[in-house]
Amino acid sequence: MKPFHAGTGIVLLLLAGLQLVPRAPRNRATTTAGSFADRFAPPQQVQRALIAACLDCHSNNTRYPWYTVLQPANAWMNRHIQKGKKKLNFDEVAGYGIRKQRMQFSGIINALNEGSMPLRSYTLVHGRLAAEDKEMLIRYFTGLKDRSGK
Repeated sequence: MKPFHAGTGIVLLLLAGLQLVPRAPRNRATTTAGSFADRFAPPQQVQRALIAACLDCHSNNTRYPWYTVLQPANAWMNRHIQKGKKKLNFDEVAGYGIRKQRMQFSGIINALNEGSMPLRSYTLVHGRLAAEDKEMLIRYFTGLKDRSGK
């Protein structure tokens, strides 16, 4: 039997100690009147793609993976969610003025075209957005952007 390595013990002790750090509160799944889905009535395929690739970080309805009960995963995930919601929160878009909505829709289109969204760290766990879903979302948000200016 191999002797217990002191470095391993220190790492385990640090990980155990991290569990004492308070966890960030979880978003509560709430349906708000005037939400994106209510206001813009996206087709079912668009809604499915948004749920699969966007809404975990860009809405108030985050689905937390099992590992977020552990630190430091909880803190790391919470930072990503807070940054994502600050840039775009689908639960608030319906309440924006037309100019701000158009800016948000342009930002979504650009992020999808550049491949900067969804984040690589998200796709590693949840899978990549299929090319046809990406194109569908780009067409959908281009249509919304063009309509909202009229």
